[in-house]
Amino acid sequence: MKILGTIDSSKSKGPSATGGTITSDTLYWYHTFTGNGTFAPTALLTANILVVAGAGGGASGNAAPSAGGGGGAGGLQEFTSQSLTIQSYSITIGGGGASADNYFNSASSGTNSTFQGLTASVGGGGAGAAANGTGLTGGSGGGGGGDSSYGNGGSGTSGQGNSGGQGVSGPPDSSRSGGAGGGKGGAGGAANAAVGGTAGAGTTAYSSWGVATSTGQLISSTRYYAGGGAGGSTTNGTAPNGGTAAAGSSGIGLVNTGNGGGGGNISNRTGAAGGSGIIIVRYAKQ
Repeated sequence: MKILGTIDSSKSKGPSATGGTITSDTLYWYHTFTGNGTFAPTALLTANILVVAGAGGGASGNAAPSAGGGGGAGGLQEFTSQSLTIQSYSITIGGGGASADNYFNSASSGTNSTFQGLTASVGGGGAGAAANGTGLTGGSGGGGGGDSSYGNGGSGTSGQGNSGGQGVSGPPDSSRSGGAGGGKGGAGGAANAAVGGTAGAGTTAYSSWGVATSTGQLISSTRYYAGGGAGGSTTNGTAPNGGTAAAGSSGIGLVNTGNGGGGGNISNRTGAAGGSGIIIVRYAKQ
């Protein structure tokens, strides 16, 4: 990775636009936006644009017991071969959804990310909780809650993500668990008795973008984006599961990854918030 100001001897010409954090590899310039901003070409460009929306939050559990579903990942799309002229393009980065304030309510969905209103990805679905708590639809759908009755997972958006998983109800009460949120790389897993659903996997398709920009979730030398949040469990006393693009870790959805928040459980009852989105513009060096 080369930060702006470092000269590549084989490609001496500088970037053809301003805006965001500018980095490069041997072939491309990258402009990374982790917050709202403006992208402004200084010459006519043909660019690919990666747009990741904010993810949904994980639902809360309680000691009754019940377990919350995991949040859906933010929608992820790549817009290829976009012709950009010499003007200012407005960038909006979607925020992650909050967890539910109590187990009666579903968690919040994430919000959309947009590039000049021309290219938009849909925020991830918030997760369900309590009796019959259904996951919300989104870029990827949120997981269903597990209580005296179960909730279904929310639907994903075609081309942007996948559906959330179904929760499990009781009796016995100890079997109640939440479904997982969907990710760009796969659907959220359905819960099993006393075991929350496995988070929908993120995508590794843009790992080289992540390497060049130091973004995405780094796992074993690979960069992931848009993973779902895992479902909560009534027998799991650890922190809310989910928020990992590779599926299976625990905690809050990482900022600027589009990762969903994990569902709350009987011990750590509050679900985790979803991660915010990101936009990266890439174009060839000249």
